[in-house]
Amino acid sequence: MAAAAVVRPMIGRRGFVEADLLTRWEAVAGPETAALCRPVRLAKPRDGGPPVLHLRVASSAFATLLKHQEPELCARINGYFGFDAVGKLKIAPGTLPPPPAPKPPPPDPPPLSAEEAALVAGIDDPDLRAALEALGRSLRAGNRAGG
Repeated sequence: MAAAAVVRPMIGRRGFVEADLLTRWEAVAGPETAALCRPVRLAKPRDGGPPVLHLRVASSAFATLLKHQEPELCARINGYFGFDAVGKLKIAPGTLPPPPAPKPPPPDPPPLSAEEAALVAGIDDPDLRAALEALGRSLRAGNRAGG
């Protein structure tokens, strides 16, 4: 991809790909695969070969299965990023590090003021009224956060 060729030098050896692999592993690999393995690091071989993703797997049985699924997992990862981020897998059995803690959900936006509620109450279309209420609440939340 042309965009990847332009962007790759700017992000450096350990750019956003490795960070996204670590923080978004479940979205990248899928929940079933992510439950049984974790990315450890992404290495670019000195010989110019394809990048190698080092994975730690929960069991040797899953390691064997994952080795057979290597082309599919590499294609899934590359499809997620839109370029060839990973060319090979290096699989090692071991204890999995705990998954990253989920972020707490954001607080509910504050309710509309009486004046704002009166403005949207006169709108006949219920979908438009709900969308405008949600927009108003989001704007209030942004203003309250220092916007």
